[in-house]
Amino acid sequence: MHFDPKALSCVLADLAGRPVARLHLPVRPQARPDAVVRQMARAARRILREAGVPDGKVLGVGLACPGPLDADGVMVSPPRLPAWAGTPIKELLEEYTRFPVTVDNDATAAAIGERWAGIARSAPSFAYLYLGTGVGGGLFLDNQVYRGRSLNAAEFGHITVEPDGPECYCGNRGCVEAVCCPSAIEAAAGGIDHAAVCAAAARGEPEARAVIERVAERLAVAAVSVVNMLDIDLLVLGGPALREVGGIYREAIAGAVAERSMARRLHAVRVETSPIAADAAAIGAASLVFHATYAPRLGTLLSG
Repeated sequence: MHFDPKALSCVLADLAGRPVARLHLPVRPQARPDAVVRQMARAARRILREAGVPDGKVLGVGLACPGPLDADGVMVSPPRLPAWAGTPIKELLEEYTRFPVTVDNDATAAAIGERWAGIARSAPSFAYLYLGTGVGGGLFLDNQVYRGRSLNAAEFGHITVEPDGPECYCGNRGCVEAVCCPSAIEAAAGGIDHAAVCAAAARGEPEARAVIERVAERLAVAAVSVVNMLDIDLLVLGGPALREVGGIYREAIAGAVAERSMARRLHAVRVETSPIAADAAAIGAASLVFHATYAPRLGTLLSG
């Protein structure tokens, strides 16, 4: 499951990570956290029932949701969901579904999904730039998912790309999140809906295209910083906000990385759009269960 402030996306996956059923539901604006988690549980039951899958064959539920999250699956002051601060979302979903639940932030989940079911299966180290309601990221370094000290690493959305830009809720100015998220695009386009701006840009309409190309330039600045810092081989672009304009973003970012990354004469960095971009976080959420159950973890191996 992927819980976005505006929608709930569910994917039923087999043990190869292949989606066998999908379900998309709107989330009622201003709905109380408990009501939304109950909606999640009903959605899980519905997709299993319609697919004819008995409880005994369910390995678990993966949940991708906005962060920050603590180690117990409690939402810690999510900036776009102030009413959810302190919600023990993992515990509640386990109570309502009666399945074990694995939870992670949506961008890290999408990166794990890319590892299991996308184009990063053979990449030892890669970064995932996630474009949804907000902008986030996920990291695999030396074949291990990297979450950081507080489990909230790779906040690519808070790289500054315009020092004199608008204030961001994080306290900085000109963050990628502040100038590249769908609401920022809508503002730059005079209040036009994000989906409409993207569709117009894809058709080549000059004004919409100019807005999206400006966003692509800002994303490219952040992408070069990520590549320089991590010295990776692959940068994956994904998330629901990528629809229709993924090619524009990829072209700008790939060009910037090829021309401006420090190690460009030593190795090329691939920039690719995710083949599972539309449902990246939901597929990633299912993959969380596989990853938690089957993936080797260095710390566990060393302690053993």
